[in-house]
Amino acid sequence: LDAPVIAPELLDASALVRTLLWSLAVAVVTTPIGLLAAHCLAGVLRSGRGARLAVALCVVPLCVPGYAVFWCWWQAFGPGSTIGGVALQQGSAVLLREGVLLLALACWSWPLLAWPIALTRCHGSEAGVALAALDGATRRQRLALRWRSERWALLLGVGLVVFLTAG
Repeated sequence: LDAPVIAPELLDASALVRTLLWSLAVAVVTTPIGLLAAHCLAGVLRSGRGARLAVALCVVPLCVPGYAVFWCWWQAFGPGSTIGGVALQQGSAVLLREGVLLLALACWSWPLLAWPIALTRCHGSEAGVALAALDGATRRQRLALRWRSERWALLLGVGLVVFLTAG
């Protein structure tokens, strides 16, 4: 009965902060990948051609465990590769491992960011940007319009990445 309900190492604030910072770093790296994928996915979903294949390809990364994605990248860039050999000689193997982990988590989580944005673009935001272009809006004005219409979807995607990466 004297044993704590929660282990003291789980209450360590620095571990929680480190986990959240890692998750935010993954979200930052994932954002450009997710935005590009959202643009492509929205175009495919609007046209209807190849939509089933696109949906399947977006689900595949989420079906593969994150550690398997890391293992594949580690085989490519680990100590047995040219980049890994240079990292070992320079004494930066830990930095290499953390970089490969960041890359692997970004490759695993990009659909979480792409889907909310793509669905927002399919349901109206793209039409508003196209109409603004027809009205003679500058590139900056169209970018601001896109930001206003898609910021909540981007925030949702970033939140999903942070939540599932930290979990």
